[in-house]
Amino acid sequence: MKKESKSKKSKNSDKKMTQIQLVFLVAGLLVGLFLMGLGIYKNINSDYNMMKLRTAEEVRPEVDAKREDLKKIRTERDAEYEASGNSAKYQELNSKFMHTESELLDLEAELFSVTSGEAEKMRKNTNATTTSYIIAGAVVCALTVATFGFVQSKTGKKENKILSMKED
Repeated sequence: MKKESKSKKSKNSDKKMTQIQLVFLVAGLLVGLFLMGLGIYKNINSDYNMMKLRTAEEVRPEVDAKREDLKKIRTERDAEYEASGNSAKYQELNSKFMHTESELLDLEAELFSVTSGEAEKMRKNTNATTTSYIIAGAVVCALTVATFGFVQSKTGKKENKILSMKED
């Protein structure tokens, strides 16, 4: 009778150990996958990716076109002011001039960002940050699986019930 109760206690402790190992495995994998997912999320939603940067060759013609538009509007506006002073048409042209000027400034800032290498620095920083999250997640997953395998091999069981999926 004592052997039977010892055997029952041993089976209960084995089951508890197996449950603890499974919880450890699942928790480790979840943490690792969370870190990798966080790295991918940060990469997708980074400032660099949200900016949708264009090349300098794409921006320069737009900047030149805006400068030409600005010159035309300035000439029209000045002519209207000389002709009729501070009229409604002058106010409309002045508003159009200021709007075009702000668009030109935005395009020039984009061009400067592309040509100065500021965007490249931002891209490298984003990649360094997100890559570290992804690598850390992969390491956590690998270490969790390795630890789980090590503990399973050290339990001394000839047949591993967890990995073989056999019922009692």
